[in-house]
Amino acid sequence: MTQPLWFIGIYLAMVAFTPPLLRLHERYGWGAFAGLAGAAAAVDVLRFAAGVPYVEFLNFAFVWLAVHQLGFLRADGRLGVGPALPALRRPALLAGGGLVGAVALVAFGPYPLSMVGMPGEKVSNMAPPTLALLCHGLWLVGAVELLRAPAARLLARPRAWRTVVAANGVAMTAFLWHLTAMLGVYGAMLALDVPLPEPATAAWWAQTPLRLAVAAALTAVLVAAFRTFERPTAPATPPATATATAPGTGSAPLAALGATLCLLGVLGLSMVGFAGLLEGRTALLIAIPVTAPAAVATTLCGWLLVERAGRARGAR
Repeated sequence: MTQPLWFIGIYLAMVAFTPPLLRLHERYGWGAFAGLAGAAAAVDVLRFAAGVPYVEFLNFAFVWLAVHQLGFLRADGRLGVGPALPALRRPALLAGGGLVGAVALVAFGPYPLSMVGMPGEKVSNMAPPTLALLCHGLWLVGAVELLRAPAARLLARPRAWRTVVAANGVAMTAFLWHLTAMLGVYGAMLALDVPLPEPATAAWWAQTPLRLAVAAALTAVLVAAFRTFERPTAPATPPATATATAPGTGSAPLAALGATLCLLGVLGLSMVGFAGLLEGRTALLIAIPVTAPAAVATTLCGWLLVERAGRARGAR
């Protein structure tokens, strides 16, 4: 149930380090993305071809930072037509190149077909992320950008736009709780002695719509219960009377340290799970064995440091 928490850790890191990442983009543009993508490829070469231990954990940074740079490029309008490509669209190149790259890496390389990681597989494309996952991200970004114009026409309708805004307002909550809902469905089926067909059989496919419908309904209940935590808190000072304050001398390093601890703690917890609190199970995170109590403590320490940095900034 804790597996979706990995996204929170990555998201925290991206938000915390957005200012230096933006400066990197402003200085190098596509070069920043190319450098990060090249570093991710080099890590996989060292991992699979040279057998260098623990190097794969570097791709937690390189792969997701490369995808993050695509967001800056899109915001600048640099994923569209370029002067060097008058007849071609960069989104088409991203989508086609990313898809071909992902297929080739899976077909001829050591990468599994699943991009989210499956039990029993020797290699996971997700934890730590691989070059195949980066290619998968490239083609998804390119495909979304190709659909930008028709999507904009659709979202010009007020009802469609309101639906998107409402869905985005609970997207993180739904992501974090959907797996719990699905496990609840399977748990109820086992408790009620409902037969579970063999995967990929005709009976399994026939039962799938019902399982998904019940899981969706349970997810909706969980979202309704926990959506309040996704809403931003009201500022302590009304915007009309708030005065600009400079960051405290030590608030930025404190916040960076806190965000890093939160990242490591949440990633560790997503890997070891809450069951580790009772079983004492460990997981390997960046070459360091992590237990559930240590992951929880690291996350709490990081949260406290971020809170303290925020109070120090607001006091000035």
